[in-house]
Amino acid sequence: MTPFSELPAGWQAVVVFLAVFGIALIGLWLYARRGKRRELVSEAVPMLRDYGFVRGADVGQAYANGRYKAFLSLSYALLSDLVNPEKAILIFWASFKVMLAKFLQDPVRREAILKVVDEARLSAEAAQAAKK
Repeated sequence: MTPFSELPAGWQAVVVFLAVFGIALIGLWLYARRGKRRELVSEAVPMLRDYGFVRGADVGQAYANGRYKAFLSLSYALLSDLVNPEKAILIFWASFKVMLAKFLQDPVRREAILKVVDEARLSAEAAQAAKK
């Protein structure tokens, strides 16, 4: 005998109802969270595209639309390419060029970029002079 079986039938029905109701609420809460994640991802997709990370945007778009098979295959393909150093450099280089073009349009960011480039140039020249 369990403590549950010793309860009157009316109370057993109440406990079962509350358990099922609680499970349903947890399921709805988890479903709503998934919906919020999808909304956040769908808001991030245009930004990823704007910054030249098109393949990442494609992965996000597949997830946001609920196309999980496409999401998994695109994720796998992207991660496989990111593990390969030559392909990873090409992916990041494409994104870097797009972001650089965008950032050079903003005067504040342009000055910051030029400062970093000047510092790198001076450092390279110093390293070159030290080799001689």
